[in-house]
Amino acid sequence: MHSELHWMFSSMERVVAGAGEGGDPAQVRAAFDRFLDNLRRTAELVDREGMPTSAVERADGFKNILIVLHFAMDRLFGEADPRAPAFGTPWPAHQFDWGAASPDSVYRSARLTGGVTYRISGHLGNSPSASLQFFDGGEICLTLRPEDLSQKPAGEVEVFVGGPKRDGAWFALPDGVTALLLRQFFPDWGAAQPARLRIEAIDSRAADWPKMSPDRITKELDALGEWVRLTTQFWADRLTTGFRDYPNGFTEFTMRPRIPAISWGFFDVQPGHAWIMEMPVPDSPYWSVQPGTIWWRTLDYANRHSSLNNSQTKIDADGMFRAVFSHEDPGVANWIDLQGVRNGAALVRIADPKGDLSTPTARVVPIGDLGRALPHAARVAPAARQAEIEERRRQITRLLLE
Repeated sequence: MHSELHWMFSSMERVVAGAGEGGDPAQVRAAFDRFLDNLRRTAELVDREGMPTSAVERADGFKNILIVLHFAMDRLFGEADPRAPAFGTPWPAHQFDWGAASPDSVYRSARLTGGVTYRISGHLGNSPSASLQFFDGGEICLTLRPEDLSQKPAGEVEVFVGGPKRDGAWFALPDGVTALLLRQFFPDWGAAQPARLRIEAIDSRAADWPKMSPDRITKELDALGEWVRLTTQFWADRLTTGFRDYPNGFTEFTMRPRIPAISWGFFDVQPGHAWIMEMPVPDSPYWSVQPGTIWWRTLDYANRHSSLNNSQTKIDADGMFRAVFSHEDPGVANWIDLQGVRNGAALVRIADPKGDLSTPTARVVPIGDLGRALPHAARVAPAARQAEIEERRRQITRLLLE
């Protein structure tokens, strides 16, 4: 395996960065065979010891390989020349997810390279939790928040990164920088105004992009196959460890510098049952909870009621947030539709929390016992639920198209 590869998708670019203009077509054929072998080895992870064996989860494992491959090809082939960059969309459709992307976030990414000065400018929008993360291969090398950017009249911002030191809002980047990821979280989908930013290289000219050569295609095939296998292995390891150490429970929160804190939950919910999670309402401008498959892939949140954030929830009189994960609608507020996924992972995000965070608790109960388990839960009629889902669909369509 290439030592440059890491589970973050930005590491694939490191493998192909040194591609030359030569090469032998026979090398490409050998690389394609290695690519197919990597896919076969990835498929073996679906049935490895410790993985769920239900029909839905097992079938989804093979579908997941194709989705991860689609994501990897889009990232590797679809990004612009780092010397003439443009912001792209790493998750172009909400059901082509990788890595548990947030239903409440609008993501943008750009490919970068070392030694170049980039100017990022435009409008930041109104996200209460936004960040620009820069990657050196698979490692984060810089995270900027809105307060780090130079504010201009009419709400515009400007910042310079990389290249030689300069006056004003400038931040250094390492020579190995490969990518930039913009994260924007929105608790109120209807009022969301995503950032409109531009990125340009101000001291470098566009190259012949991409350089089509046998050597480059060889490296691309190796990067694709190995990354799909590596990232699938990464999530499988986390899942088996999580089910072992936190069965139907949550991890303690991991505090991450300048981006939301996270807690992972691992559920086993059979039909006719519900998984109830509880946590004190955090003091935060944005927090959310969402389920995913065992491969850490976000469920359909536009057409199904499969995520909640702090503007979409009902809080109980005792100040606790309680959510009900189940396969059928129990007619209560804070329901999260598992869509037939019996074994999976749930993710809680909390941005800029004030004070300590309590680990969420969880328990499985029969659907018929929900009335006793949650006697004060607000009820939601079928017509009201359908209206909620229709509104979700409208707002997500708007956010994805902007």
